Amino acid sequence: MAERRADAFYQFWLNQADEQVEEFLRIYTELGPEEVAAVMAEPGVRAAQKRLAFEVTKTVHGEETAKKLDQVSAALYGGEGSVLDPKTAAEFFPMVGSGDVLDVLAQGGLSRGEAKRLIEQGGVSLRADDGDFVKVSFGQKLPADVILKIGKNKFLVTR
Repeated sequence: MAERRADAFYQFWLNQADEQVEEFLRIYTELGPEEVAAVMAEPGVRAAQKRLAFEVTKTVHGEETAKKLDQVSAALYGGEGSVLDPKTAAEFFPMVGSGDVLDVLAQGGLSRGEAKRLIEQGGVSLRADDGDFVKVSFGQKLPADVILKIGKNKFLVTR
């Protein structure tokens, strides 16, 4: 359960606005002024937020957890097509049973009405072996060890 809280913590820092990141790097990390300037100059989409999330998570939850969350985040949010073992994802996201997609989503805390609406709108997908997310459809049976993405930032893992 602590790992799941660590994921929410990591995501909080990752989602900080561009205007706040430099100040937060100075306040909440042990990086010196030169390192902060170097981080802010790094190219890449949200590179500074990624570093902020890593550094603060490392301080609070430990380096091993920060490294795992960095990998999980890159695989799930970065669209990098990297391999992510569902068992690793299960350390950070809720586990639900396998079966009919509506039943699985209900186990994940959605009402059947919400689940139907999200499926109709293409807001539920599963992670394929190549790392891409594929939309699910009504009546689809989900096997064990599947990572489901619900909306933009919610994930479930089937067992």
